[in-house]
Amino acid sequence: MRNCEALSRIILYIELSTHLFGSFIMAIARLTQQDMTEKEQRELKTLLDRARIAHGRPLTNAENNHLKKEYIDKLMAEREAEAKKARQLKKKQAYKTDKEATFSWSANTPVRGRR
Repeated sequence: MRNCEALSRIILYIELSTHLFGSFIMAIARLTQQDMTEKEQRELKTLLDRARIAHGRPLTNAENNHLKKEYIDKLMAEREAEAKKARQLKKKQAYKTDKEATFSWSANTPVRGRR
C-alpha cells in the first residue's frame, strides 16, 4: 500500500511540474555542449580559460555555469537569426503564380465532365 501511495505522489508531482513548467521547457530547447560544433566547443573552452586567467584562480562551478549559459544563449541567438534569414529567403524564393496570366477554365474543369 505504501508503494502505491508513493507512486501516486510521484505521478502527481510529475503532472504538476509538467503543467507548470511544460510549456516553458518545450518552448526553449537549450543547446548543449554535445550539440555544438568542435569550433564552438573550443571557443567555449578558450572563454573559460581566459576568465580563469583574468580572475587568477580556478573558477567556481557557479562562475563556470554562468559563463557557459551566456555563451550558449549567444550561440542560440545567432542560430535563430540564421534560421530566420533562411526562412525569409525561402519564402522570398517560393514559387508564385503569374498574376497577369488569364484564368484557365479548362484547368479547373474535370476531364470526364460532371456526374
